[in-house]
Amino acid sequence: MSFYKNIIFYALLVLILNSCKKDKNEANINETYQVKINSGECSGENKDIVVLFFESDFDDDLIEVTTNEHKSFEGRITTDNTLGLAKEISLGEIANIKQISFKINKGKPVVLDDLNCSFISINYIKGNVVTVDFSNKFISYN
Repeated sequence: MSFYKNIIFYALLVLILNSCKKDKNEANINETYQVKINSGECSGENKDIVVLFFESDFDDDLIEVTTNEHKSFEGRITTDNTLGLAKEISLGEIANIKQISFKINKGKPVVLDDLNCSFISINYIKGNVVTVDFSNKFISYN
């Protein structure tokens, strides 16, 4: 009888431990973060296109990018630490873009409008801060 009690005990223990374990993707859903938008020196020098560079600290994070209220990209990204880049997304001609927004792990949208710059760098410190920097100087990730 003791043998069966041990089997039942261990089976229940395994079930309890598995139910307590959080899935990494579930833990990141609806993440909250502060947003710091840094203005750039871009007037008169734009390159006619807009490119988003998702750079540091992304680790299988769900990204959703919307351009002029139409979804441009949705997927999971991870930073390649040798390059310092997770994802590059070209959004098209700057003259045609009125607004860009993005979300990380279904968190609050970060809205960018009145664009003067071609290149937008986005960095992420997990669960804390998203920084957005603007530039017209192309960044080479070699």
